[in-house]
Amino acid sequence: MRPMYQQHILPNIAYVGGPGELNYWLEYKTMFETLNVFFPILQLRASIMIIDKNQDQKLNKLGISNAAIFKSEQELINFIVESKGESIELAEEKKKAEAIFNELQKKTTDIDKTLENLVKAELQKTLNSINAIEAKLNKSLKQRSETEINQIKNIRSKLFPDNIPQERYDNFSMYHAKYGKDLLGR
Repeated sequence: MRPMYQQHILPNIAYVGGPGELNYWLEYKTMFETLNVFFPILQLRASIMIIDKNQDQKLNKLGISNAAIFKSEQELINFIVESKGESIELAEEKKKAEAIFNELQKKTTDIDKTLENLVKAELQKTLNSINAIEAKLNKSLKQRSETEINQIKNIRSKLFPDNIPQERYDNFSMYHAKYGKDLLGR
């Protein structure tokens, strides 16, 4: 209701605010139209994120751009694991196992058709074992990437503390005290 009162008394051409403020204004847009009160142009204010030199170097080393840092933590972890090319698929081995069991099934059904289900069950057990091995190999590869993953988690926890933007959590004066007048020149 405040935006309506504010616009009625002292109309603005535009309103610059954060995401929450703009959502608040948008809730009242139909009310503005109904009461024939001018609805201002809404402009999202500029946002800032302070990435120190060390964090920037780590992000560059990991191949993560400034824009990519806004992706979810899990997406970044997947990017790191995939960029190292360290994932194993045992599709070829599964095909070979299926081919062997298909040959075995042909020989078995020629002799005794009741053994057909036994061969199918053994094939499924073998495929399940190969899938389990594949999962364990990928888990081991992911653990080898653990250092990089921990670096990403650490950087994201500083840039998005409690999963909110840094600017909503940290005060500018903290960075000014740490970096002084050189803060904006970095």
